[in-house]
Amino acid sequence: MSLVSGTMEELRGYEYNPPVDPFGLESVTTTNTHDIALSNDGTSYLIQGMVVTTVEPVSYGHLITVTGYFTNWNLPYTVTLQNVLNSYSNPDE
Repeated sequence: MSLVSGTMEELRGYEYNPPVDPFGLESVTTTNTHDIALSNDGTSYLIQGMVVTTVEPVSYGHLITVTGYFTNWNLPYTVTLQNVLNSYSNPDE
C-alpha cells in the first residue's frame, strides 16, 4: 500500500503545468516492478509486485490512477488509488 500511496504523492507533488510531462495531451502509462521484502536469511524475495501508473487527460484536468499488484503467500493483492489534478490542485497559485 505504501508504494502505491508514495507514487501518488510523488505525482501530486509535481507542478501542474500542462502540457508539460507527465500532464500531456495523451495518456501515459508506466509500469515498475518492485521487490518488497526479503526472507530472514536475505537470499530471496518474499513479496514481489508491480506498480502501474496512468496519467490521462480528462475534461477537468488529469486523472491519475496508481495500481499495485502484489503476491504474498500465493495470494494476490491489488491496491488502486485515483486522484484528479488540475489548476486548483497547486496551493501556491
